[in-house]
Amino acid sequence: MGRVFHHLLILLAVAGFAISAGATRAAEGAGKCILPSDKVLTAEEAASAPDWRCNTVKADARGKHSWVRIPAEAVSADDPVLIGDAMASDGLLLARTLADDSMMTRVIDPATLAQNWTTGTRFALPLSEFDGKGPLYVRVDRPLGPDVADSLRVVPAKAAALDRTGSLVLLGIVIGMLLLTAVVSGFMTLALRRRFAALHFAFSLLLAVYVATSGSLVFLVAPDLSLWARSVVSYAAVAWAIALLAPFALAFFEPEMLGPRMRRLTIACGLLAFAAGFFLPLGALFDVSLRTAYNLSFIPGAVVTLVATGLAWHRGSEAARVFALAWSVPFLFAIERLARNLGLYSLPPIADFGFYLALAFEAAALMAAVGWRVNMLRRERDAALAASTDLAREARYDALTELGNRRDYDAREWQDGEMLGLIDIDRFKSVNDTYGHATGDCVLEAIGDLLRREMADGTFVGAWRLGGEEFAVVLQTDHVERAALDLDRVRREIPYVIDAQVPGLDDPVTASVGLAQVDPADPATSYREADLLLYSAKRGGRDRLCFDRRTPAPEHPDAAPLLPLQLNRSRKVS
Repeated sequence: MGRVFHHLLILLAVAGFAISAGATRAAEGAGKCILPSDKVLTAEEAASAPDWRCNTVKADARGKHSWVRIPAEAVSADDPVLIGDAMASDGLLLARTLADDSMMTRVIDPATLAQNWTTGTRFALPLSEFDGKGPLYVRVDRPLGPDVADSLRVVPAKAAALDRTGSLVLLGIVIGMLLLTAVVSGFMTLALRRRFAALHFAFSLLLAVYVATSGSLVFLVAPDLSLWARSVVSYAAVAWAIALLAPFALAFFEPEMLGPRMRRLTIACGLLAFAAGFFLPLGALFDVSLRTAYNLSFIPGAVVTLVATGLAWHRGSEAARVFALAWSVPFLFAIERLARNLGLYSLPPIADFGFYLALAFEAAALMAAVGWRVNMLRRERDAALAASTDLAREARYDALTELGNRRDYDAREWQDGEMLGLIDIDRFKSVNDTYGHATGDCVLEAIGDLLRREMADGTFVGAWRLGGEEFAVVLQTDHVERAALDLDRVRREIPYVIDAQVPGLDDPVTASVGLAQVDPADPATSYREADLLLYSAKRGGRDRLCFDRRTPAPEHPDAAPLLPLQLNRSRKVS
């Protein structure tokens, strides 16, 4: 409900802006008349022509050499200034009747219009020397579109200066926001290597170029730039920025949210918008107006963007929702700007500043969206790494005993001075057959607990469950006899540990052990040696350790003689 109310407020604000701007335009344009013409008329011919149109719309200004008549009372103000759209043209012809009834004319070339620029794709031409009587006549020669003739008006110099100052501040803020988002996106691109961050960097930079050229701030750094070059750069920059939205959306949305057909359609619309950036110079090359085709080329992209975003949203895409939120305001202004460019209605030039502000809002919001998407991808990556770590651990560890498994044992890098001990539970099959596999698992868990404690105490440098009831341990020592004493101590503890952790067994569970010195260059042979010694212990009666093929392990010098085990049921180990 809150979001609906938010968007309703935006729509009301846009509607109120359009209504108030339209009322302002009606007041400013009162009394102005237009004489559209595709042939060159002199001032005298235009003044005496019978087919002047007053209370006009933008479409009335379509003509290669249209005339505009501005009432005398508008020109009679102190320090009058002629304001108009500085769209590319061949210049103006100004004419006014003098006191002696002669007609004074003055040719204004495009360079002069560019030198008298003011903000917002406009010029501000002083009219102090046109002190005559009657209306002011202005001929617009070969303009890029009807905006030049349609926007002409006369205001006092103070009002023009105040408007210029305020507009410069506003445009400076907008360009600053766009450049800031471009810088932040650029750093994110270098740091994170994300495609959508790079696309947003280029998008923000192109929008900054568009606002600087369309808002005339480019003349601060390039005062000799022609109106034609400014228009070409402005039209191309915004077209290419819009074209980047297609690959940005595809990289920004989650990969599975759009099917192959919709992705191809999105790219096609992006390519169409990119091609529109070349329409202006192509039109000049073939002496045709492609401005309408330029504006129409963005409509398929707007429709496809709405459909693609809606589809991704419907499929649960969080990125699509963030994208839609970032583009909600600028999309409305873009549609309004497109409708004006197609000549459906007219607003004063100040309406363009709403579009500029909307673009700045979008760039900042989309930068925040890029940061959100990066954080989301980072969380997904961390979760994937954690899952990968867990899987790697599961692949190399035994879940029952929490020791390494055979895979982990085989991957070990052996060192000099290491001893390998193989431990096998005596008659473990009878435990499973008599008490069940659950009890057998408890026996294995008890041995795992013992071996992990011995690793923590430093007795062993590694311990593994190789499979079934067979375990392996590694000791680091220079003397096999010392290793045999330490390992035999652990072997003696096994029946006590199992008896404490697995109650209900009628017979003590013992273990046999084989111990061999490790050759780091040939661990497989060392394993076979330890295995042979293990089976020597088995054949010798079990419940013992062998560290060579002839001699059992010596008694620990500090150990008491082995006494019968005091279990829950007194019984001597056999």
